[in-house]
This record gives sequence, C-alpha cells and structure tokens, in this order.
Amino acid sequence: MGGEVMAEQLPGEAAGADRRLDYRDGAADRKPVRKAQVVGGIVVSVVIILGAVFIGILASFGAHRNEPALYVIGSAVVGCNVAAFFAYRSARCRWLGVGLWIGFGVAALIEGACFGIMTS
Repeated sequence: MGGEVMAEQLPGEAAGADRRLDYRDGAADRKPVRKAQVVGGIVVSVVIILGAVFIGILASFGAHRNEPALYVIGSAVVGCNVAAFFAYRSARCRWLGVGLWIGFGVAALIEGACFGIMTS
C-alpha cells in the first residue's frame, strides 16, 4: 500500500523468476543469395530486351511506322517486369526476380548508350 506496483504472477511460476523472451537474430532466417538465379535472370532479361528492340526495328522498316516497334518493345518491357515481380514474390525464385530487374536496367543502359551514340 506504499505505492508499490505488484507484478502479476503466472500460475506455476516461482516468485521473482526471470521471464525472458526467446529472441534470435533476424539474420538467422535470411536465405543465401542464389548467384545462378541472379546471373540467369540478368542474361534472360538482357536477351529479351535487346531481341525485342532488334525485332521492333526490323518490324518498323517494313511498315514505315513506329507502332510495331512500340508494341514489340512495350510488351517485352511489361512482360519482363511482370515476370520479375512474380518471381520476386516467390521465396523459391526471389533471386531470379532480382536478376531480371538488374538485367532490365543493364539492357536499358545498353540501348540508351547505343541510341545516344547514334543520334550524336
């Protein structure tokens, strides 16, 4: 009654027992990087994007319009990113998704440099 706060004692627990929670480091749950998936994703993504740009350019020559190239390249870009999104959400294929996104960035840099040099 002197202003002391009493802790509630659980049944079967000794008075003053040390109640510790069983914590562990989050790094223990981390899965290792699967380098083969990352490299495979990079290669697949670069080949798909570069191939789509090549096919899109060839398709635009015959039609004398830009729409075929936009459809081919646009579908490759969207398809590659959708595949990367769903692969990343899967615990088994997470690193494949990372590789697809890295490969998409590498392909964008390659194409940007290619068309940047050609227009200068």
